[in-house]
Amino acid sequence: MRMIWSPTRDLLQLHARLGRALGDPAVRRWQRPAPLAATMPALDFSETRESFLIRVDLPGLTRDDVEVQVVDGSLQIAGEVPSCEEPDAQPRRLERFRGAFRRIVPLPRSANTDAITASLEHGVLALQILKAAPPGARRIDIG
Repeated sequence: MRMIWSPTRDLLQLHARLGRALGDPAVRRWQRPAPLAATMPALDFSETRESFLIRVDLPGLTRDDVEVQVVDGSLQIAGEVPSCEEPDAQPRRLERFRGAFRRIVPLPRSANTDAITASLEHGVLALQILKAAPPGARRIDIG
């Protein structure tokens, strides 16, 4: 039986291939589960009225194991998740992420990169990036 050509299917397959190659977590929902699907720690990016919030799953890591920096308007998160396998154990199934990683998150122009707070608790790296005031605007606190 011959398949009918579908440009939509071809574009979705191309999107999935590029996402896997680049480590894009948004592609995970488009592809079948596979051991290589988890190539990077999971990341959530959200926004409130005053700030941007980023949360990254880094189980087992300490603050000394993770490097966070701002480079050219992007947030870079890097580190390495060590393998915790027993030396003589034969793996039967490996689904958890391990190894070196580098996540690069482009920040919106309204992000104030001088006002970033970070914490690492219970294996979750939480970053809060305050928004910059619009040019010419000044906030006045009412006392």
